Amino acid sequence: MVIIEGIRYLDCDDLIQCNKAALKCTPKERHVVNRVKLEGAQSRPSIYKYYEQCGDVFILAACLFISINKAHAFENANKRTGFLASQVFLQINGYIFSPKLEDTLHIAEQVAIGDRDHNDPVLLSSWFKSYSSLLEDSQKAECLGEQTDCYSDLSPDEPIRLTLRNEP
Repeated sequence: MVIIEGIRYLDCDDLIQCNKAALKCTPKERHVVNRVKLEGAQSRPSIYKYYEQCGDVFILAACLFISINKAHAFENANKRTGFLASQVFLQINGYIFSPKLEDTLHIAEQVAIGDRDHNDPVLLSSWFKSYSSLLEDSQKAECLGEQTDCYSDLSPDEPIRLTLRNEP
């Protein structure tokens, strides 16, 4: 995790952990990463924040979701990884994101096929905002500790544990 101007961002290693977690749903798929594409996708939210002067975490979460989905940095599970990464991004920035599974599948597919409205971070941010709620102070402390649990509709029986480094 990297903190820039008050916003916490996932680094490439965090995104790799999200992909490995997403692949747990389909164990026959391999984890293969194109590091160059991943670095481009990982940096997109901070670049967007800088050039658009946008500090809205929901727009930045949408940016991350779109960039991972479109970059195809992983051989498999790019849409699932984008979802998990945006969920963790919101969590480390103080929100719980809990959308309906059918909405998530539909939106991820629309982003993947290039639907214009779903590839606009400002428009897509309304979905993130409508299914998010503020974390309580005790949850924030737990989230920003050494490890955090990421709950998702992809694996409702078991939390996905991602190790997020809390760097200054």
